[in-house]
Amino acid sequence: MSKRVHEAEDTSRPPKRARPEQVQPAKPAEEIWSSRQLQDLLAFRQDGLQELRHGIASLKAFLENILYHRDDDNRGRHLSILRDFLDSQKAKDPQDTEKPFLTQLWQAWSFANQNNNDHLASSLCAIFALILKTLSSLIDFRELGNILCRTILQHQHLRLIKRSLDAPKHKDFLVSPSLRLLTELTSFDGGVFAREVYKRREQTFDTSALRKHLGHFKTEYVLSFPFKRMQEISALLFFFQH
Repeated sequence: MSKRVHEAEDTSRPPKRARPEQVQPAKPAEEIWSSRQLQDLLAFRQDGLQELRHGIASLKAFLENILYHRDDDNRGRHLSILRDFLDSQKAKDPQDTEKPFLTQLWQAWSFANQNNNDHLASSLCAIFALILKTLSSLIDFRELGNILCRTILQHQHLRLIKRSLDAPKHKDFLVSPSLRLLTELTSFDGGVFAREVYKRREQTFDTSALRKHLGHFKTEYVLSFPFKRMQEISALLFFFQH
């Protein structure tokens, strides 16, 4: 009897709500003043993912200033910082796949995939695409762009891209940056790496991935397909066919 009374008392109480997760607010992008600052911001530590996200956001703002000429008064300084930073990230041995160009970012992406941290993986894929797009716009940085392209084409890095490409439709935030990265890789320097991308199409852009993202070309799906995505796929197909 007392048990029933206790249950009745419980039903009169409001249900307990799950305590929301504590999410730290994102820091504003940091203005970049030196190559060393960039190295520190992009250092990967498993217990420092929030700091890494801040570093990625800062690098993104820095690259966009260069790419879109948002601060021409400081453009020379920005380009010098970018070159110094990228030179510091070169592998001592080009054949060493354990410590490739931009090692810290690749390690972070691999960690994100292993721990199903999709948003971090998406951010890293997007920043690689932006780095390559920026280098593509700078003739004097062509060799650094070539190094990055060859690094992306390494087997372990293509696996990271493949995982994003294989994401389900509701994870568009993973698919889009991977397509952007492949588009930049394929079109870099007039398409000099397009053949290499095509050779590795099982990991980069195979037929099954095309069918998935275009919904088997069904009219009702294509009409609702993001225009930017269509442009990215069309660009890849163009280079593959030529």
